[in-house]
Amino acid sequence: MPKVEQPGRYHGYVTDITVEKSKNGCVQAVAACELHSVFDRDLRGQKALPEVAHIVAYLILTKRDGAVNDSQRKNLMRALGWSGKTLKELCDGDYSKAEVEVIVEDNEGKLRVSWVQSIGGLRPVNETDLAELESLWAAANGGVGTADDPAADPEIPF
Repeated sequence: MPKVEQPGRYHGYVTDITVEKSKNGCVQAVAACELHSVFDRDLRGQKALPEVAHIVAYLILTKRDGAVNDSQRKNLMRALGWSGKTLKELCDGDYSKAEVEVIVEDNEGKLRVSWVQSIGGLRPVNETDLAELESLWAAANGGVGTADDPAADPEIPF
């Protein structure tokens, strides 16, 4: 399975997505991406890769202070059609037909995804971990949109 070898603006698909707690205690989405083309400055457009490349994106959904990372949430909502309400919905979604742009940058000698725009592999989150992550998400999200909040506003403004 070839990996991404250089920074760039790639196009591809999210083949799988799960959630976990980051090393800093934040809620993060972990998305496996298959990339099929990269932006070529000379062509001023996308150039097909010789073979599909793979990379994993770690997308922080809550900040260190526990607040929702609104820019990341809104971006995933737009890209995937996710409501932004529950992590279970994010993990259970089928994003195989949602083409995305994946921005890969060099971060101290390591290639890392800095952003995934417009976007399902990975091990599914187990129920115990999901319950803990849902609790962190609900606290960061002010309890709005949690699975047991029937009065939650279905519309989350951008």
